[in-house]
Amino acid sequence: MNHEDRIISLLTQMQGDITQMRGDITQMRGEITQMRGEITQMRGEITQMRGEITQMQDDIKQTQSDVRQINIRLARVEARVDSMEEKLDNLTDAHEITRGGVNAILEWTEKVSLADSLPLPRL
Repeated sequence: MNHEDRIISLLTQMQGDITQMRGDITQMRGEITQMRGEITQMRGEITQMRGEITQMQDDIKQTQSDVRQINIRLARVEARVDSMEEKLDNLTDAHEITRGGVNAILEWTEKVSLADSLPLPRL
């Protein structure tokens, strides 16, 4: 093989390599375009997630506010229940005193009724 044939062979081989490289570059461009589309889609999904997270944060803030209001109302209810328990204790004490008085009156009326049946001389 002479030099010209060798050069032609090398040029032919290089031309094939260049053609293959162009094909590879075209394939890479397609893959890059696909990746860009996927990245754009991911950006949209991330933006949507950010919106959802913001909504969740707002919901959490509202829930915390609601819980604070419930705690305030619960404290008021507990204060009223404590007051009612104190009044009930007072009523229970008063009831025991009243029962003792009623029992004393019943004993007294029983004794009086027995005394009424005693034959006492008239003066």
